Amino acid sequence: MPTGKEFTARGRDLSATGIRIIHSDRVATGQRIAMELTTVDEKQIVVIGRVQWCKPSEFGQDKIELGVKFLAFG
Repeated sequence: MPTGKEFTARGRDLSATGIRIIHSDRVATGQRIAMELTTVDEKQIVVIGRVQWCKPSEFGQDKIELGVKFLAFG
């Protein structure tokens, strides 16, 4: 992550252009983040993305959902 803060989160709604992330902390809209995604066959993919939206999650009171648009794959 550009800020240097690392966290583990669960991904949902993965597409070719972005992903929805379930997380415990709010992240500012517009912030660029670096992600390391793990595929079902345990391959690591590094992705740079931008937070498009951030809202309370339907998965629990202590959870936040982030909509992240992919910008680059490494």
